[in-house]
Amino acid sequence: MAMVLVVNVLLVSESADSSETTRFKAYAKAKSNIEEANTVNLIVLDDTVNSTEPNGSSSDSSIFPIQILRVSDPSQSEASVDPMNSSIHSSSKSGELIDTTASRLLATPRIYPPTHNIRSEYEVEDALDLAPKRVNSPEVWPPLPGSQDECLYLHDYGLLERLSTLSSSHCVGDARNSPYTFYHVPAIELKATKLDNFVLDMRNAQVAQSISSLAQDGGGHDPRFKYTPNSSFCTCAGPRTAALRATNIWEDLVAERLYANDVSCRAPTTQTPRDVATVQRAIVVVWKDDHNPFFQISGILNAWVMMRVLGWGSSSTQLVTLDRALPSPVDDLRHTMLGPDRPVIGGDELQKHVVRFDTALLTPYEARGPMMSHLNDDQPCYANEMMRDFPDEALRTMKVGAHKTDPKRCLVTVISRRPYGGRRIQRVWRNEDEILSQMRSDYKFAYRFGECEFQSLDFVNMTVHDQMQIMVDSDVVIGMHGAGMVNVMWTRPETLVVEIFPLRRWRWGYRNLCQYLGCSWREFRGGSDVFVQTTDPNDMDKRLWYDEWKRFFDPLFCDAIARLEQPFSSS
Repeated sequence: MAMVLVVNVLLVSESADSSETTRFKAYAKAKSNIEEANTVNLIVLDDTVNSTEPNGSSSDSSIFPIQILRVSDPSQSEASVDPMNSSIHSSSKSGELIDTTASRLLATPRIYPPTHNIRSEYEVEDALDLAPKRVNSPEVWPPLPGSQDECLYLHDYGLLERLSTLSSSHCVGDARNSPYTFYHVPAIELKATKLDNFVLDMRNAQVAQSISSLAQDGGGHDPRFKYTPNSSFCTCAGPRTAALRATNIWEDLVAERLYANDVSCRAPTTQTPRDVATVQRAIVVVWKDDHNPFFQISGILNAWVMMRVLGWGSSSTQLVTLDRALPSPVDDLRHTMLGPDRPVIGGDELQKHVVRFDTALLTPYEARGPMMSHLNDDQPCYANEMMRDFPDEALRTMKVGAHKTDPKRCLVTVISRRPYGGRRIQRVWRNEDEILSQMRSDYKFAYRFGECEFQSLDFVNMTVHDQMQIMVDSDVVIGMHGAGMVNVMWTRPETLVVEIFPLRRWRWGYRNLCQYLGCSWREFRGGSDVFVQTTDPNDMDKRLWYDEWKRFFDPLFCDAIARLEQPFSSS
């Protein structure tokens, strides 16, 4: 979607009788540089012009609605626009900047065009602001490993309290400043920043390692922008302390290493761009692993958590993506949860325009946060209210019910891993079709209320809505270890989840999700690993032997069938 742009076009009339033609000439001249603009404010420095809008005779005026904002006698001053406060200033003969009018009169309006309505008809409209969940502070910090405090304050709603309590505010106390708040929970290296009144100029930004198709994907792919020291501008009275270091704010959100002497933003100069687009309340998200839904959903979760720390509802926000990531089905979920009522401002748009943010939240990096803890060791935490609320809200906003569409249907779903888009996939289940065919035959009459369905699906080209619906409807989910297994997040409690691993591959992200959410997770490491290109355990394909598989799977499946039949057995 196109970026929402609001541009001030400044016209100083050469005569006291400024005509409609003069105004349209100025507008047409400016239009060549603002093709992407949705709203143009034609600011006329003349006390004689009327404030009516030009008539609709010009086709351009219907595309770029003009708002004539009136300024009283400029007193022979040369007008200039201060991008840091969106007001018009003039330079007096002495060179001092003075306000020619109240900033509220000329503040750039924020106009957002309507977008498709992605809210459910049965959903209560999201309020502009939310009441954050309140949890008391811990008695001891940091928490003991494996303790209840670790589970509450690092992975559950106690994390909101920690983010708020451990935050620090800077550059406050002056209306001309660019105040910001830095949130940091060192125990899990979770960082976020809320900035006010700052300007971002990414027109010269370069992508770290771009690709044009997934066939080129590899470890070197990085769609984030390289760090550009002169890309952000802010106003901060007082000394430039360590709090303004770029390592605090931009680390992980940009590619390349940052150094201690790099600052997060610079004071505006005479070369700072003056014609800026304005975004009122932005949720800024960065993706690095743009083909990996596990990391993508982790990034969405982190942003959702921070919105609750700030009390922001999604009706008040606009999503900004600070990268050039490839399109993904998860994009729809990200937009729906983080700013559904306004179009997404993508990295391609940021490379074309200078943007001023009234307020922006730089969200935590995707590789940090609750989903990234205990990936390689024992997970001490179980039932998690916050991790339950997140998928519940995701399902609701995507118009997917939390209950099966057919309560009596028995459904086993295999999340298949297959090459796509020219990309070779690791950890392929080589004889998946063979094992699935034998299970269909052996369990044809296992379910008393009909035949149990066994389906194998490749989720790569499915919408996230359909992926969610399939998971809600499934009673058993089976899959090779891989990013697609993140869809267990949408399963119902007690759903049987079987994750198949290469013999020596250990990674516990989906076990952790099931402990949080209540699905019944089991691992299978039998069969034979199949060498592909390297001896890396993560790179092995898999071939199962049916007798061994059935000895493992049969008691688990029978228990799942019994739970499914139980509500209907007495009827």
